[in-house]
Amino acid sequence: MNIRFDNKRVIVTGAAKGFGRHIAANFVALGATVWGADIDEAELAITAKAGVTPKRCNVAKENGGSCSACSSAIAPHSAMMVQVTGVGPRTG
Repeated sequence: MNIRFDNKRVIVTGAAKGFGRHIAANFVALGATVWGADIDEAELAITAKAGVTPKRCNVAKENGGSCSACSSAIAPHSAMMVQVTGVGPRTG
């Protein structure tokens, strides 16, 4: 099976690390234009090296936080939004 996302736009939240970073990079490898959203700008800069466009936002804020403005600008033109963000209490 040959799955491609050429000329598609994808938003991935939680793209700074872990699963989110790998999902975003894989969509790029499959031809998509990808926006990676996360609160961690330093880690997003690493994700950007895979061809992901970084967008700092905080999805933990009430009412969608700063990510709602980001996604409303991009989402109407997007094929998909993948929400990988894990929001919970910080420890340590």
